[in-house]
Amino acid sequence: MEVREIKVRGTKFKFVCEGYSNSRAWGHRVVLLENGIEKADVKIRYYNRTWECYKFQTTMQKAVREVQERREKRIIEDYKYDHNVNRLTKEKKEELLKADDYLKTYKLLEKRISGYNRKWL
Repeated sequence: MEVREIKVRGTKFKFVCEGYSNSRAWGHRVVLLENGIEKADVKIRYYNRTWECYKFQTTMQKAVREVQERREKRIIEDYKYDHNVNRLTKEKKEELLKADDYLKTYKLLEKRISGYNRKWL
């Protein structure tokens, strides 16, 4: 098990990473914690070699994207409920998502994970 910590915009993110294997496949599991609170638990199963810049990169990215998608859906659903509308234009959705600081933090975190970071090798 490996624990990786990243601080973005004053928020402390911790990735608890572990690998597993059996006779047919292997994979990675990552639990994403934000300031000590669990936000995502994802697992990726591999059948063959994976090409990552560093171990667990793909699974860490998946965890961040999962949290982002849930947040985006919540923002849109809350706006629809508050304003009693059923549909939003593409421009309105983009406007709502761009204004959210929480999403900005997760986008920066995703960028940090995607970049090549030698200290994790």
